[in-house]
Amino acid sequence: MQTTPFRWTSAPALACRWWFLTLAAGSLAAQTLFVDSTQAVNSRPGMNIAAHYDLGKDFTWCDPADLRWIQNVSVTDNKGTAKSIAGFPGSFVDPLPGQDIGNDYDGNAQTGDTLPWYDITRNQAAKTGAFQRGAGAFYEDGPGGPAFNDNAPIRVEFNTLVVCLDTAKSTFAPLGGFSWGFVIDPKDSNPQVLAVGAVNADNLVASINQLIKDGTSLDGKTKFEQWTMVKGDPNCQLTLKIIPEPSGMVAIGLACLVFGVVVRRRITASRPS
Repeated sequence: MQTTPFRWTSAPALACRWWFLTLAAGSLAAQTLFVDSTQAVNSRPGMNIAAHYDLGKDFTWCDPADLRWIQNVSVTDNKGTAKSIAGFPGSFVDPLPGQDIGNDYDGNAQTGDTLPWYDITRNQAAKTGAFQRGAGAFYEDGPGGPAFNDNAPIRVEFNTLVVCLDTAKSTFAPLGGFSWGFVIDPKDSNPQVLAVGAVNADNLVASINQLIKDGTSLDGKTKFEQWTMVKGDPNCQLTLKIIPEPSGMVAIGLACLVFGVVVRRRITASRPS
């Protein structure tokens, strides 16, 4: 039986070549901000998220020791009206001074400090040791609890940024970031995770500065140390990459596996016996 010879310039072949090149580019990407995982947690209810950055070998934008994570959160109802619930007082830089942030990786109870940086970070992939209080390449969060369901319908949204500090001026500039969050609507329904997206951090300058200025512990006794956000350099921005890839990429990958089997059979069948 005569078999049509396989062509590497066919549409399926080109699609698979693009898929493999995309994976390779992702594995070699430098100066990249990775969102590693997002997951709804029905039992809490809430969600988990993890991210990290890779500076590569040629990173010169900022002294790595001056990199920090910062995060702001807003809580609203399904119509966009601000809500304040236990431990989540509307919009604020997360966490507030003295706010309960759970146990560190050694099992020690922790609370937010007076610096505006996001606290649950670490220097290494392994989840060990004390929180690095905004320093370190690895970040995670796991908001949730009965209060969210009790106040449903509710929408909880976050902006998470990597920033570079100028300690002499007490200023910081964004190098990139992403938005994320979850919705519970109606009450007693499972949380729905919002799509992760890139943020234009410069649009957040005024609001984050106001939140730092107003940031006060839940007992009203302690305020943030004052830092000021400034606009970032558009030429010094981390590339955002969301892992796992969107479902379309997964579908293409599965199709390529099947395609590879078909190609092998065609090539074998077209060889003279």
